[in-house]
Amino acid sequence: MSRPGYRRFNIAVLLIAGTLVAALAALNIAVDPYSMWRVPLKQGFNAAKPNRFNQDRLRVARDILSRDPDTIMLGKSTAQSYSAGQVQAVTEGRALNAAMAMAGIDEARDNLKLAIASGTKLKRAILIVDLFEFSERQATSVLKVRQPWTRARVLEGWMTATLSESATRASFATLAAGRKAGVAGTGKTRSQTFEGNLTELLKDPSIYLPFTMVDRPYEDLQNMVNIARENDIELVVIVNPIHVRLLEGLRDRGLGDEYVTWMRRLTQITPVWDFSGYNAVTTEPVTDEMVYYSDPLHPTYKTSGIVLSRIFGTPEVAGFGTLVTSKTVDAHIAKDIRIGASAETTQVP
Repeated sequence: MSRPGYRRFNIAVLLIAGTLVAALAALNIAVDPYSMWRVPLKQGFNAAKPNRFNQDRLRVARDILSRDPDTIMLGKSTAQSYSAGQVQAVTEGRALNAAMAMAGIDEARDNLKLAIASGTKLKRAILIVDLFEFSERQATSVLKVRQPWTRARVLEGWMTATLSESATRASFATLAAGRKAGVAGTGKTRSQTFEGNLTELLKDPSIYLPFTMVDRPYEDLQNMVNIARENDIELVVIVNPIHVRLLEGLRDRGLGDEYVTWMRRLTQITPVWDFSGYNAVTTEPVTDEMVYYSDPLHPTYKTSGIVLSRIFGTPEVAGFGTLVTSKTVDAHIAKDIRIGASAETTQVP
C-alpha cells in the first residue's frame, strides 16, 4: 500500500473510532444512568435507574469543587430527600446537597473538609443522621472512599463514568428498566410497597442485626463539630424522622436501649434537632395516599420541607421537631416514651 493509502486508511480508522466513542458518549449522556448530567427524567426511558447511586461520590466531589454554596447538606440517602431549592428557600442563600448513598459520618466530615479546602465560603452545614450510621456494620462499609478527591481525580472519574464499558452497560440497564417500568408497574399498591420495605428493613442483617454500636462515628461527629467551630460554620444536626412503624420494629427487636444511648451520646457532642419519635408526621397511617413518607426510612420532599421550616422558619406541624441538648435529652426521651404508650394519642396504624 502506498504512503497516501496508509494515510487514508489511518484517517478512516480514526474517524470510525471517533464516531463510536462519540456515539457511546452521546448514549451515556442522554440516558444519564448515574444522574451525573442532570438530564430530565422520562418515564419508559431513563426514569428507572438501577445504577443511580454507583457514582454518588464522584458526582458529589464534582459538585463541591465546582460550586460555591454557603449551605451544604450532608448525610446518606435519607439526606437526599432534601432538595437544594428547599434549603435555599429557607436560608436565602446558595445550597448544595452533598449527600451520598450509604455514606457514614466520616464521609460527611471529609466532604465538609473538601468544601472548606476548595475555598467555598460556607456559612452552614446540615447533617442528617440516624442510629444505623453508628453501628459497626455501617461504620465499616466497604463503600467508603479513602483516597482524597482532587480536580484531576474528578476529571478522570468523569471520563470513566461517561466513556467506559461499565457506563454503557449501566445505560443499557437503565433503558431495560425503563421499558419494563413502562409496560407494567410493580403490581403493588403504595401501602403494600411500604409494608414490604418495612419487612425487608427489619430482616436485613447487613443493616440492623446483629447491632453493635461503635465509637468511631461519634469521634467523627466530634471532629465535624470542631472543624465547623474553627471555620465559623453553623453545624445543624438533624435526627431523621423515620416512620414510627420502623422505630417500634427496632424496639421490638431489642434496640430500644441502643436508641436511647445513641440520643444521649449525640447530645453530649452537640445539640440535635430530633424529628423522630411519636408525632403527627411519623405516625402517618400507612395507606395508598401517604404524603409524608416514600418508605419507612425516607421522608418525602414535603416532609423535608416541613423539617427545614421548623428549624429555619415557621413550624408547619405542631409538635414535629424538638431541639434537644445534653440538659434536656432525658426529659425529651421520657416524654416520647409516655406518648408512645398512649394509643389514642399516637394513632399508630
